[in-house]
Amino acid sequence: MKLTKLFTVAFLSVASSALGEEAVIPTGFLDASALLVRENSSVDLNWEVKIPATRVEELVDISGDDPTVVARDDVAFTVRMLGVEYAHQSEYVLAWGYYTYANSPWYTFFWGYGDDEYSLANQSCDILRTGEKLRFGFRGSKNGFRSVEDRDRVWFDHRWTGTGPSYHRNETPAIILKNGDTLPDRVTPSGQIDVSNFLASYLEDDGRTVKIGPKDLIVLAELNRDFDDPKADYQDFVILVSFTEEENSDCIRRWDGTRPPQGGGGGSRPAPRPTPHVPGLPE
Repeated sequence: MKLTKLFTVAFLSVASSALGEEAVIPTGFLDASALLVRENSSVDLNWEVKIPATRVEELVDISGDDPTVVARDDVAFTVRMLGVEYAHQSEYVLAWGYYTYANSPWYTFFWGYGDDEYSLANQSCDILRTGEKLRFGFRGSKNGFRSVEDRDRVWFDHRWTGTGPSYHRNETPAIILKNGDTLPDRVTPSGQIDVSNFLASYLEDDGRTVKIGPKDLIVLAELNRDFDDPKADYQDFVILVSFTEEENSDCIRRWDGTRPPQGGGGGSRPAPRPTPHVPGLPE
């Protein structure tokens, strides 16, 4: 029986490799009700085989109209920033990114400036349970240059995915792309970095077609303009979100099912390290 199971696993793995895909290694068990089977007798067999997902659509449902991600199984996800271009007149302005799921607090995955290597290098890892919706939130400061004290900062409204356009300035705050999708046709303001530069390693040779892992998503966020605004360039935040089965990840679920006290938002908001810059207003 062990030989049969090993043969099956090896066959599936070789078949995937022959097709040029990442090897798929099934997991599971095979149990028998007896160690020795006599002639003309039968034995009960119990088995369970789980074949890992090969595409992100097998792990989550993706809505394009009101960008949301809903877990189809218990899945782990990792959030990583590929670039931040939230700036005014070539000066970076303070920006905030966070996420929530189910009824959890908001957890920060980015707090800082587009040239802050420490903040850009941070990664957030968490677990979604089956049926839970993953929502992203974004907020940009109007005058959050490094020289401005925290008490003097003025912020644009929060923008959330998965809430629809009923919220002020919340019409399509983000665009979700998967492998093979085409970059949206948006105009980048003069003097700013185009989204294709942040995604240079994640595009086909045509410079427009997304080339990422089969279980990854790209999230392009606009912090202070709606989709119909021609100045909405969707390169304020460029985010890579990677998914896998929970059992194949070292992630630990951050939310224990309780809510913070009234007024608490959960997560963290680290204070940025101040560096003198001329104050102003963002685009």
